[in-house]
Amino acid sequence: MKIYLQRIQKQIWPFILIGLVSKLLFQFQGTLFNVSGLKSYLKYADVSLNFWLRSFQLFGEFIAPAIIAYCLVCLYILASFHRLILGRTGEGDSIFARKIILPLEEFTSHLSIAILGLLIGISIGAIPNGMKTVFSFLIFSLHPLFFLLFLGIGVGFIYVQNKTIAGQWLGNHLPGWLRSRLDGLYLFLLFLMTITFHAKIHDQIRYLGQWLLKQL
Repeated sequence: MKIYLQRIQKQIWPFILIGLVSKLLFQFQGTLFNVSGLKSYLKYADVSLNFWLRSFQLFGEFIAPAIIAYCLVCLYILASFHRLILGRTGEGDSIFARKIILPLEEFTSHLSIAILGLLIGISIGAIPNGMKTVFSFLIFSLHPLFFLLFLGIGVGFIYVQNKTIAGQWLGNHLPGWLRSRLDGLYLFLLFLMTITFHAKIHDQIRYLGQWLLKQL
């Protein structure tokens, strides 16, 4: 998980800023958009001032639980079949791993980090609303952390860190082709978990998101 902690430290800051600014705009919209001429301009530019409606739309786009869940499903089925069929193909692995699996892993982790940053930024901006609201958004940020954890223990461990599951318990006593197939089996079990529970996770996040908007 060390590589994911490094990614979080490096990439999360702009998304925290976006979340904070978005929350402050929502918090002080009455004052900001009563500035002379600004409200008229925004109406002319067809910029919606219905922040409650826009918050539902933007919150759903920002959190993107379905996208992450589907990415995990695709990632684990591709990675598991790759290890089960081809195995480990050297230090640099195969072209398929470099061009398909690793870019998809990076996209999924970056999207999870972006969501985490937005939620942290919103929670900071929610301080005037009370600590209950702050902690509500911080607790909700456990969802992207869960996705990152789930990503890190599978594809991140085997493809990014280039380790084997069997090697952690049995060392190098097993032949390489068998260790690769055990990795594939492990990834396939993670695929079954993601495909089984992805819809439930999505529904849970959607309902929680609607409740959190009321806290704004």
